[in-house]
Amino acid sequence: MISIDNTALKSYCKNCSCQNFKPGANYDYSAMGKYIRITDTTVFDTDDTLLSMDVTVIDEDGKKVQQTVKVAGGSTTPLDISMMDLTKKLTVTVKITSKGGCTSTGTIMLSAEGKGKIIEWIVNPVIVIA
Repeated sequence: MISIDNTALKSYCKNCSCQNFKPGANYDYSAMGKYIRITDTTVFDTDDTLLSMDVTVIDEDGKKVQQTVKVAGGSTTPLDISMMDLTKKLTVTVKITSKGGCTSTGTIMLSAEGKGKIIEWIVNPVIVIA
């Protein structure tokens, strides 16, 4: 048996049960304007808030733009996608991380301009080390 010293990890996940953590983001995609804007709509536990919302947009040719938002309820500046082939699908991935350690990743594929919500999220489990 191999033992490890987990002293430094004991307080890593303070109060992050993530029970009321509901990730969310809205998108605004304009092929004519050649931009995508993502807005955070996440609901956090009362003692938690947004640490970061990392946004990545990739086209089918592998061209990529990224931006990070660090304000709860904040939006990306319009992401310039003019270098992408907008006749093909775009994949938008949003990773939300809370200050308490809750994380979730949402992805949507866009093939036509419009506005909407990212509805498919994978909420990563939180491991509390005691």
